Amino acid sequence: MDLGQIMDLVMTSVVVVVVLAVAALAWFYLQRRRRMTTEELRLRFGPERVEKLKLHELSAVERERFSSRWRALQSHFVDDPKGAVAEADVLVSALMQERGYPVADFSQRAADISVDHPQVVTDYRTAHEIALQLDSGEVSTEDLRTATIHYRFLVEELVRVPGVGEMKAVA
Repeated sequence: MDLGQIMDLVMTSVVVVVVLAVAALAWFYLQRRRRMTTEELRLRFGPERVEKLKLHELSAVERERFSSRWRALQSHFVDDPKGAVAEADVLVSALMQERGYPVADFSQRAADISVDHPQVVTDYRTAHEIALQLDSGEVSTEDLRTATIHYRFLVEELVRVPGVGEMKAVA
């Protein structure tokens, strides 16, 4: 190897190390930020309101019923994406009601769910916003697909057994 090749190898190594260090710092920052967001949500909305709600886990039969409804809904997406998103919005409301969340007001539902499930509340808001635009005709198929994926994350979160890891399937 000549000096030029050695210098290229050293520079490449330095760049790789710097990129890895930046990636690691970004990951740690995002993890810290997520924890802070959870804490901020608990402070803002307080666990007190959610603790006053009569929230409960689903029984095995209820979990299977909602999971089955979700699978059926996903299979309808290809033929009727708008209908599937509208159905997903209704399914999520029914699931939340079954768990004990009040479902009258979307803003309050989102606030309540943010306390125990902060990682999916943004997904829920985005999906619901798309569902509200269904009648306007301004929703693309990609928007509908995005809404369905967001609803899926929320359904999986609300249906899963506490303490059991989950695998995310592709919609």
